[in-house]
Amino acid sequence: MILSDFVAGADSLVRQFATLRDLGHEVAAVQILAPIEVELPAEGDFEFADPESGARVKTAVEPIRDAYAAAVRAWREGLRQRCEGLGVHWRSVTTREPLAPLLRELLAALQS
Repeated sequence: MILSDFVAGADSLVRQFATLRDLGHEVAAVQILAPIEVELPAEGDFEFADPESGARVKTAVEPIRDAYAAAVRAWREGLRQRCEGLGVHWRSVTTREPLAPLLRELLAALQS
C-alpha cells in the first residue's frame, strides 16, 4: 500500500506498480491531498510553488479557479485510470476525509 500525494514522481511510481503487479503482488495506492490542492478558495491571491524547481508564482484566484479545478480533476482521473488499468486498487482523498475506514476497506480488498 502506497500513500502519497503523487505530485512528483507519479510516472516512476506507476511503473513500479506495474512491476509489483507483474510479480504477483496486490497493490493499493492512496492519493492524499490537502483540500486547497483540489479546490482553490473562491477569491483572493494565491501563491503556487513548483515542487521540483521551487519557482513561485503569485496570482489572483478568480481568473484561474475553474481552469485549475478542471486540470486537477483531469490529473486525478488520469492517475486513477492508469492505476486501475494495471489492477491497482486506487483511491484519491483529501485530508478532510477520515483515513482509517478507507485503509480498512483497502486492506480487506488486498486480502481477498
